[in-house]
Amino acid sequence: MKPLACLIAAALPCLALAFAQEPAPAPKKTPQDDASYIGAVSCRSCHRSKAKGEQYVHWSTKTPHPNAYDTLASEKSKEVAAKLGVADPQKDPACLRCHATAFGVDAKKIEKSFKPEMGVQCESCHGPGSYHKEQRLKAAAAKGADAAQAASNTTLDIPKDEIRLPTEAVCRSCHNQDSPTYKPYEHKEFLPKVAHPNPQRKRAAEAAPADGAPQAPKTGG
Repeated sequence: MKPLACLIAAALPCLALAFAQEPAPAPKKTPQDDASYIGAVSCRSCHRSKAKGEQYVHWSTKTPHPNAYDTLASEKSKEVAAKLGVADPQKDPACLRCHATAFGVDAKKIEKSFKPEMGVQCESCHGPGSYHKEQRLKAAAAKGADAAQAASNTTLDIPKDEIRLPTEAVCRSCHNQDSPTYKPYEHKEFLPKVAHPNPQRKRAAEAAPADGAPQAPKTGG
């Protein structure tokens, strides 16, 4: 073999290893990444109107999510916890991860309006909402009205990086076999029971496909 060919042959394994070890590019940062958690009460001010599909009303009265934290205080939950050596389900990290929104999040990213006892709130599925709220209030101010009035009779074009759409992966981050009370989870069957699409939005329905979409942080939901 000629010297040049030998050098090339010797270098190929090194080049292949270098490319193989090259780290994957970091996900593109969005404005929501720096947002803080504001809580369902704050979301309610704009998301309870009929024009928006009464989203807050649906969440608070037709889904089990707002009761997720209170459920941990039930006798059944205490029995399950006792078998696992958990003294108080409402204080145990393994339980709170999925029964209380924003559990484990830096306190600096949780606003005073946030109430953890309200269980699995909007931001468990949609991500922190302060940036979204800020942008909607700015849009309302530009129209010379408060946020609810400005949006009451308009079609909203919300940027994709402003607030997250939940995916199947987000749901399964808690509805899985790690839960001691797990029941078989069929996403297509469960989703219609909790979905609350906003009829004013131009973009996709409230539940986006699982593939290719960002997952919510594992802080509840």
